[in-house]
Amino acid sequence: MDLFGNEKMPLDNLAFRYGINPFSVIDKTSLKFKKIESKYNFLKLNNGRENTKMSNYKNNSIYAPKNTGTQYISEFSPALVDIFTSWFCIKGGHIFDPFCGGAVRGVVSNFNGLKYTGIDVRQEQIDDNKKITEKLNNINYVCEDSLDYTRKSKLVFDMLLTCPPYGNLETYSDLESDISNKNYEDFICLYEKIIINSLNLLKENSFAVIVLSDFRQKEKGGYFGKINPFVSDTINIILQNTEFYLYNKGVIISAIGSAGMRADKIFRYRKLTKIHEEFLVFYKGDFMEIKNKFKWLSKAN
Repeated sequence: MDLFGNEKMPLDNLAFRYGINPFSVIDKTSLKFKKIESKYNFLKLNNGRENTKMSNYKNNSIYAPKNTGTQYISEFSPALVDIFTSWFCIKGGHIFDPFCGGAVRGVVSNFNGLKYTGIDVRQEQIDDNKKITEKLNNINYVCEDSLDYTRKSKLVFDMLLTCPPYGNLETYSDLESDISNKNYEDFICLYEKIIINSLNLLKENSFAVIVLSDFRQKEKGGYFGKINPFVSDTINIILQNTEFYLYNKGVIISAIGSAGMRADKIFRYRKLTKIHEEFLVFYKGDFMEIKNKFKWLSKAN
């Protein structure tokens, strides 16, 4: 029994119920996380991003292949989709993603019996996503400016799950409507409108999960400048302009990988090597309704 008279739940039982332990730190190097990830090893989900321009790449004028040198185009983990949708979406619900990028979030949502609508401004990305998912139902990829789509959409959704661009850290295209090729001031202005409009498309008593990170301003030829406070800016935007309130805040720890090789060089400028991202969970509605509405998630009930 704990201090409040509740029966203590062994950690293995918690992980069995919820995929991994429902803590504020998600460790991508843990065995339980890797076990979830392994369910999706047969899927090839990262097409359509081979021509992504790495704005922190050695030559800013080239388009970096996915595995060139020490720079990598970011790839969203299928296990994170599995975890977040099982924790924060109702059974058979409809996911909205205003920054869909690759097919990962759509395919895994479908794999778990959910509908998915993803928006991306790049036609080649949408075309590749549709090729990957052509035999799947209930996935809708739309090539459009997310700001335009969210302004006019009449659909309502059960959950928002997204990972927005980190400013121009990765520049996905030169399109005027692509917020990834903007400076931070212009980026955050457009992002604010998109995220507010997107949250307005969600039903009452619903969650929004955003995976994101602060990132450095590019100065003097490299990313050694000030940190853009993307996380706190996102929180302030949502709290000040929507009915959603911040419900959970957590950290996603990544494998060290090549960070060990990079750390020595960049720490000469006393810059720490980042091996984590953050996730924000917002909720709109009566939190007393959560236990009943999301009861199906717990295998113990």
